[in-house]
Amino acid sequence: MENSPEGTILEVKAIDEDDGVNGEIDEESGELRSLGMLDRETIPVHTLTIVAKDRGVPQRMGKTTVKITVDDENDNAPRFTRLYGVSVREGTIVPHDLITVEAVDADSSSELEYSLEDNANVKLSIDSTTGKVTLLKELDREEEKKPRMQ
Repeated sequence: MENSPEGTILEVKAIDEDDGVNGEIDEESGELRSLGMLDRETIPVHTLTIVAKDRGVPQRMGKTTVKITVDDENDNAPRFTRLYGVSVREGTIVPHDLITVEAVDADSSSELEYSLEDNANVKLSIDSTTGKVTLLKELDREEEKKPRMQ
């Protein structure tokens, strides 16, 4: 009421529809705080319903929805979608496309770049964008060690 003594005007309450206690609202400041780390890969968006009630008679209340979108951080390493293997016969005509590898990254904004870990002999190449591996020069089984990709 106007010109009333100092006191609580309203209470704020959050309803969290998933399991466990994940956050809290400071009763004095109304500040919403998380009680743990947020992980975009686990739950990218949190939706809260906040209720404000007065202490009047009859009691009145209002609701609002707060949508919290968790920004992504580059906290996951890329991983290949499967194990790859390829056989090449000696005398294969070059250049010859051997295989296309694929990796995925759980981070939303990751652009992957493919490269060969040890390409000193320059007999293989990999397209840095598509992951396509190409044989550039003939292989000699007696002279070659197995190349590795990263």
